Amino acid sequence: NDNNNNNNNVSTVRLALLQGQSSSRISFREALVQLSVNKPTEGNISDPDSLFESELRKCHASYVVESRVSRMEFSVTFVPHSSLPTIGEMKVSRNQESTFYGQLTGLGLDLASPRGKPQNDADPRTQLFAAKASEVRVYEIPNKPSDVSLFSVPVHVVSFRQHFVDSHVGWPMAQTYSADYNIKSPVDILKCRGTFCRVEKRDTVEGKKMELISIQLSRNASSDLYFVWSPVFQWLQMSCNTRIQQALAYVKSLASTSPSTKQGHSCHKTMIRVGVDPTTVANICFCLGVKSVMTTVIEGGMTMDISMVKYLTPVVRTMKPNMIFRAGGRVQLFLNEITQHPIFAFSNVFFKNVTRRAFDDEIAEYNNKKEAPLQRYDDEIVVDHDGHPTKELFEVTVASCVTKFHPSLHFGEVIDDFLLTPRALDAGMDSFKSTSNKRKKRYQLMTITGMVSFLDISLLGDGGSGITDDTLHDVARAYFEGLNLSVERNSPPELTQSHITALDEDTLVYTYGPSIQGGLLQMTIDHFVFMLLPLNLATPLVRINDFAINGSLYLTGLSPSTPGIQEGRTVKSLLLCHHMARECGGHGGCFCCSYGVSLHSAGIPVKVYTDCTVVCNELDVSYGPVMNTSIPQLMECIQRLLPPPSKSAGDQDVHPMPLTWWDNTRFFVHGKLGLAMNILMVRWFLDSHALSDQSILLECQGCSIKYSLGFFGIAASELNISIPGSAYDTTVHPSERIKTTNAFYLPHEAESMVGKARHPLIYIPSFKSEIAFVWNMLR
Repeated sequence: NDNNNNNNNVSTVRLALLQGQSSSRISFREALVQLSVNKPTEGNISDPDSLFESELRKCHASYVVESRVSRMEFSVTFVPHSSLPTIGEMKVSRNQESTFYGQLTGLGLDLASPRGKPQNDADPRTQLFAAKASEVRVYEIPNKPSDVSLFSVPVHVVSFRQHFVDSHVGWPMAQTYSADYNIKSPVDILKCRGTFCRVEKRDTVEGKKMELISIQLSRNASSDLYFVWSPVFQWLQMSCNTRIQQALAYVKSLASTSPSTKQGHSCHKTMIRVGVDPTTVANICFCLGVKSVMTTVIEGGMTMDISMVKYLTPVVRTMKPNMIFRAGGRVQLFLNEITQHPIFAFSNVFFKNVTRRAFDDEIAEYNNKKEAPLQRYDDEIVVDHDGHPTKELFEVTVASCVTKFHPSLHFGEVIDDFLLTPRALDAGMDSFKSTSNKRKKRYQLMTITGMVSFLDISLLGDGGSGITDDTLHDVARAYFEGLNLSVERNSPPELTQSHITALDEDTLVYTYGPSIQGGLLQMTIDHFVFMLLPLNLATPLVRINDFAINGSLYLTGLSPSTPGIQEGRTVKSLLLCHHMARECGGHGGCFCCSYGVSLHSAGIPVKVYTDCTVVCNELDVSYGPVMNTSIPQLMECIQRLLPPPSKSAGDQDVHPMPLTWWDNTRFFVHGKLGLAMNILMVRWFLDSHALSDQSILLECQGCSIKYSLGFFGIAASELNISIPGSAYDTTVHPSERIKTTNAFYLPHEAESMVGKARHPLIYIPSFKSEIAFVWNMLR
């Protein structure tokens, strides 16, 4: 107890290790040909075995300790920090313990320490540690009550339910049975086979420290890789680490008679690599927000590289971590109770979020947009420890993505939970800090890029006859080929504010933000098809070739300080913890923990401000009365994708009068837009969609549409309007005329009923129209 108070469990931790048969060997190794150690390992770290051997060859002479253990058990019992945020009257009691319990089989431990000082003073001093286990199982026993001091209980005693004791025969620590109903069943945290290596390099000349950590995971003999995560788990894990560090510091203080005079490090860099074998199926369960559970299944292996830098002098500054994720196989995402079909299915996923020093031309571009160039960059934009501006690179590349939105999934609620998770995680992490040292928010230069070779999005419906695999069908479906996206955020905030003000129809000048998403947008799509029931690939609702959009696009709302804006409110959210996620299926009702957050919600709607030009080579649109019944189904599917409406102070659902699509567009979308097409075809069905030639057809060679504040213009050339060239019997319903069991028609089948000859009705060589108008608010 680091507070010397045995009656207070808050700052205590109980650790226990119990090992089976073991053997150890100590040897001395001297490298015949020493590799260069002046350049530390950079970039991608190799797997743990390769990392240990390669770094050991760089050491001139080292003592190596090798230990092999048949079985090992461990437990860590601690009291979570009382400062962790909770909701309601349920508070974390000061005698409410949590325990992490683990089982390791076939454990191997290797430790290498250098003998003496390096031959060259400039060479870093290196220490190596490696561990390998054929089977790793980690459990958590949540919120175990205790009326006695942690020190009054034997360190190896951990109480379990009877079913856990019966299923873990041969593990001594797991044989402590408890009939206390307050003892909860252990929760699976991690199941795998693992290899671990840690390399520590200390540069005594420059005062730098580098850590290289490599972790490789695979399936064990009985199951695939499994891991569960939630913000609550992250809080408990951090609380456990803090307790252990406090205990180690206390033990160290007892062994030391004088304060340490060892010189600290000026820079601490950590590089972490986590890999999963290609032959392993990884199942990772994420508990998000209030009631959403996302299970990620990764096949074909993955790697994740994380690097962090912390500068300790002249001031303490931790840079944003860099992360690179690669999954060469298939990645499937399941949400909530929908476990039979993935909501998202990806292949060949690459994700990168790194920060680098901004180039001179990027800094000059930013300064040229300001009225007065910056003299001190750290007054306005994010800089590194040397005061040099930084730029964040955010990149996502996917070979293919198939998305199916199930009718029982309210995806808008999942979005709410997804957005709540990082805020909740930060709230818990901030509770560990003794003082709140909030730095001034600065602008981050950023480049966002994305590429998807093939994207398939389906909005599913059941036709009102019940949700089964037989009744599910596509209400709407969209195909994208060759999707490329780029967003540049390199404009001063005041310039963005003035640009949005110019795009807003309101004559008053407002302040927007504080968060403004978007920037200079460039997006291209090689081919796009959108189908709406009952249309299909032969005659889709929309077909676009060679689509491109360029310009500025912003997502933001009015500032909370705007006069007349309704005041925000505090929203209390009881988080879904990982303890009951599988049992409650992500539906809430998981009240085994009282952890939650109280966050301020401004309640200000986010609007779109655009100043873009859209260009496409060909635009083909088909519509007709046959689709009138499909529009309500489409709106119902879209409603499930949107976040639910906010609640009033009394937590009663607010149901405002719904707006029409025109009013919704006018409310949420502002700015100006230009559209240019080389070929335009608009088809109005006269009968069934299967008879696409029985339609009124508008064809145009070259068409442009412009819209801005108070202006609408359209120009077209070679405008043709035609009708079917052959008469057909209108007294027979189309459904009787095309009786067939085929629900899918190829283009030649759909156009063979009457013939391709058409009768020209109207021909206009050139057409141009411009309309000026003024919007007035009715009061």
